[in-house]
Amino acid sequence: MLRPLVADRRPVDSVLDYDPTTESNVVNSSSPTNITTQSSSGSISHFRSDSSSSNSLESTPVFLMGHSMGGGLVLSYTSQDPDGLVQYLRGTIAIAPLIALHPASRPFGFNLTLALGRFASKFMPNRQMINRLDPSYLSRNPQKNQEWVDDQLCHDTATLQCLSAMLDRGTKLNEGSWRVAEGKHEDRKTRVLVVHGTGDKVNDAKASENWVEKYCVGVLDKGCWLLDGWFHNCKSDISR
Repeated sequence: MLRPLVADRRPVDSVLDYDPTTESNVVNSSSPTNITTQSSSGSISHFRSDSSSSNSLESTPVFLMGHSMGGGLVLSYTSQDPDGLVQYLRGTIAIAPLIALHPASRPFGFNLTLALGRFASKFMPNRQMINRLDPSYLSRNPQKNQEWVDDQLCHDTATLQCLSAMLDRGTKLNEGSWRVAEGKHEDRKTRVLVVHGTGDKVNDAKASENWVEKYCVGVLDKGCWLLDGWFHNCKSDISR
């Protein structure tokens, strides 16, 4: 999920719930990365339009926040700033971002599988693939994990093109091709916060720590909060 988040935590109508299966509708016109960045831009633009017509929202600081794949997306979006809209955000928050998969979630022969998947996505971009996620990796709250299993929207299904683009974004972040410098956000400053549980077996917390340390170049207001023992879904974990 990507969410323009107002600082006082009031509800925001402009929310993007990103469904990877919808990418096939426009696969011939744009890449998944372009689609998701366009959606991010649209959400921010829509929120700015709403706030400009409301005195109560006009001066409210706005942050772009994403979790898991959305976390990787908001870091990628902030790094690339394709439409020059990052300057209107107070900062970027990524929770358990997909920069690198945790070893426990990588399939056997991961590098070969990734290479084959990238190749296949060029010829069968709309081919759907089910990639089951172990629900016990999500949190230490069995009830919340079961709710996730029972939720029909959590279908573990995506197109080959979506999966390839998702992992490519992570690779570019992990290798430092996409990084963030000072001066991105509001007032020509950059504010980046990454939050990651050390018990996350879906996405690798060490990759998050490494990205903040190495690739937030010259950024004064940056942070990586490592939550000891917390799992992937921080909002559902028992330690919260």
